[in-house]
Amino acid sequence: MQQNLLAPPVSKRVILAAIVAIRVQVTIQKVVLMLTHNIRLTTVLFSIVLVVAIIAAAVTQANAYTVTPEGIRNRMSNKLREKWDFKNLVIKVVPYQNPAYTQQGRFAAVVLSADSMTRRGKGITVREVYIKGFDVTFNVAKMYASAGFHSDDMIRSRARAVFHVKMMETDTNKLLAMKKTPVKNLHVDFGNNQLSFTGTYKLLFGNKLKMVGKLQIKDKHLLNFVPTHASVNGVPLPTGPLKQVLGKLNPLIDTYTVPLKPRIDTVTIKDTYILIKGDNA
Repeated sequence: MQQNLLAPPVSKRVILAAIVAIRVQVTIQKVVLMLTHNIRLTTVLFSIVLVVAIIAAAVTQANAYTVTPEGIRNRMSNKLREKWDFKNLVIKVVPYQNPAYTQQGRFAAVVLSADSMTRRGKGITVREVYIKGFDVTFNVAKMYASAGFHSDDMIRSRARAVFHVKMMETDTNKLLAMKKTPVKNLHVDFGNNQLSFTGTYKLLFGNKLKMVGKLQIKDKHLLNFVPTHASVNGVPLPTGPLKQVLGKLNPLIDTYTVPLKPRIDTVTIKDTYILIKGDNA
């Protein structure tokens, strides 16, 4: 027989039923006493409504959810898949020894790993994904109440997060193709610990855009391109047009949208990929 994981233990049902029985008996005795003393009918009706409310509250408690690591994992997986496409996603939810913490939605660790994850409709792909959160508290009231809860409401707090991902050069160019920038055929090359962008951007003196620069971490969650050189046909790109281009280009990565919202500590540009790491509260 399959066990109902969302049902509380039988012993709790017995206790709740006994409490309801006692409350109902006491309330009925009060109603009879009031009738004996000719108390107004409205007061009697109020007491009857009170009995019904007590019974309804007890039934609600009897049908309350039981939080389990498996239940949290499944709900988390389903919610993340609404916005992300994963390859070989694995989620581990590690409980504390104290079962009371589990019922509160508090877990010792949550680990998410995947070969790749792509934000649907945004074109952002990262690979070799590893994210681990410590002392993670989930909003179990919303997660167990309805499948329609918002992903931002899933986690109340965490103590620390460790993560690392790779952003490949080929994936970054796919991302650039989806960004609505004023530059046509925007392309990036990685190498020499810098990024080199090229594309078509029409100005009075030409249309061959070239930008070379570094990556800068902003607010611990955003990864922006900051040019050290920007020109069109060799002529320095004016400040106004440059701001317009960068405003549409950045950020390249936003970890506020990533599960557990990890913070970025270091960025290393290799010849074919960018390595992004974080280990912080």
